[in-house]
Amino acid sequence: MDYLLNSSMEVLDEDYQPKDTDIVVSLVTTEECEERYRSLPYYHVLARNMQNHNIRYCKAEMFKDCILGTLLIPDKKSISETILSISFYMNKNLLVLVDDSKHIQDILTLLEEGELLNCKTIAEFLCQLIGTLTLEDAVFLQELEQRMSDLEEGILKHTVSDSSTQLMHIRKRLLILHSYYQQLSDFCEDLEENSNHFFQAEECQIFSLYASRIERLYDHSQMLREYALQIREMEQSQTDARQNRTMRILTVVTTIFFPLSLITGWYGMNFSHMPELSAPHAYGILIGICAVIVLIEIWIFHKNDWFS
Repeated sequence: MDYLLNSSMEVLDEDYQPKDTDIVVSLVTTEECEERYRSLPYYHVLARNMQNHNIRYCKAEMFKDCILGTLLIPDKKSISETILSISFYMNKNLLVLVDDSKHIQDILTLLEEGELLNCKTIAEFLCQLIGTLTLEDAVFLQELEQRMSDLEEGILKHTVSDSSTQLMHIRKRLLILHSYYQQLSDFCEDLEENSNHFFQAEECQIFSLYASRIERLYDHSQMLREYALQIREMEQSQTDARQNRTMRILTVVTTIFFPLSLITGWYGMNFSHMPELSAPHAYGILIGICAVIVLIEIWIFHKNDWFS
């Protein structure tokens, strides 16, 4: 499907002859691209990028009179899914967006909802595309920060049972977003540098503006990663504290019963002449001695604050 930049979403006819000033946006699958654009300069780079296993990040490669690259946009709400995965080729009069059928409808939605075809130049189109892709990212990061704050409060109040699982998913999501913002920032900076003099000076300034916005998202995601690490350390410290309290209780109980075990072991020996065995009140006396020992130990532990 071909569209004319600075126009509506009306699909161009197959027999349409573009004018010298027209910029055509071509949305094609991998197979259609091989059929229609094999003769383009540096097509071998585009063919390499079109291979699904090579679309792993956002990048822009500058060549003479054209720019090639890839865009990999993760789904912020699902760490295992992607919203968009495309290869692209652009020159002064043509912008080719290449992907398989599962993302073409997503691209059409972006074009329509972002009104990207109303742009006058390719630079403006790319900036609007980046702006559309990151439109609600700041709000999402704020919501994620609030979720982490609630999780931290739940850990402190012991009202969350699966805090480790929740924190693991949050950290994975932040890792993906952090890498994505880094790639997108490098993408904008490469376009801003304009090493092949493809864009005008004012267009490079627009890329600089969007690079700054993405840099702020990158910094925010980095701050949230550090916050997640602090929550993880706090959770671990609480776990260690609970284990220490448990070990202290076990130690106190063991210490209390150790003298009693010594006494029972002593009088459990099978000697024939043990004077206490024949004394009429020996059993009660032994019980009293044991009780006194336990009370003395409890008093010592309480005095030294070993129960807390």
